[in-house]
Amino acid sequence: MFIRKNGWHNAQISALVQDASFRRYFRLNDSGASTMLMDAPPDKEAVLPFISIANHLNGISIRAPRILASDVEQGFVLLEDMGNQTFTRLLARGEDESILYTRAIDTLTAIHQNNHSVKITSSDYQIPEYDLKHIFDEVLLFTQWYLSKINKGPLGSTSEKEFVDLWKQAFETLPDIGTTLVLRDYHVDNLMIHNDECVVLDFQDALIGSPAYDVVSLLEDARRDISEDIIRRSYQRYVESQPELNLSDFAHHYAFWGAQRHCKVAGIFTRLWRRDQKPHYLTHLPRVLHLMFQSLEHPALTQLKYWFEKQGVQKEHPGF
Repeated sequence: MFIRKNGWHNAQISALVQDASFRRYFRLNDSGASTMLMDAPPDKEAVLPFISIANHLNGISIRAPRILASDVEQGFVLLEDMGNQTFTRLLARGEDESILYTRAIDTLTAIHQNNHSVKITSSDYQIPEYDLKHIFDEVLLFTQWYLSKINKGPLGSTSEKEFVDLWKQAFETLPDIGTTLVLRDYHVDNLMIHNDECVVLDFQDALIGSPAYDVVSLLEDARRDISEDIIRRSYQRYVESQPELNLSDFAHHYAFWGAQRHCKVAGIFTRLWRRDQKPHYLTHLPRVLHLMFQSLEHPALTQLKYWFEKQGVQKEHPGF
């Protein structure tokens, strides 16, 4: 009904490969014209954040799929079709890694330089802050899914309280470097080239938080290894684009949010295996654990590092 109502009566419909979420995507093709349909079950995924943030990004000249039509209550969104040229596919085809990462960093810089309109993206939706509740909800995925597997049972209440308290203490020691729009899943799978423009995807879970988060998400990718030279040059390009940044303070944020993100992702990947029967995510766990412990080497995170080691978590080794 939604498709017919919006003029795609005779469209050929093809399903795209599903990602780690509950959303499904379909390509509609009618006499050579193409568009995308997002189907997000309303009890699982809200589409209003996606619509609002897409409109915000396009409003500040950051390329995102334009919204053609939507039914928020039913969870349908008709989107501009941006093609298939994700950075992941381009890299697999042999495109220059340094050029693509430069474009990704420059796009992120442009987002961070447009904070004047980031607080509210529509009259219906206000972007939440990346606060302690979000942090706790995410890092506890590690205890609920990963640790419960390697320890063959739930974590004791005393250990869990210590875990939460250590994250709270680490968060509260972060220096003030300002806030920005945090897309939260900014990496090569969610970036595309379309008509020679860098396109941003998968931003419906965006929050207001540290500018370091998406830099970490891009350069410490849970799914692929990136050359040290690319990481170094991309990091340097970003900090040079933000001359007001204190380098030590930014490095502190980069380590904290790196540890937090990798902790969360380890929990999510384990859940995708255990709950959703997607065992291929296990292949990424050694990389994620390596990156997490690498972040925990920052002096401000020493106590958290000790906590993980005390629980038997090993660098680069899932333990099951």
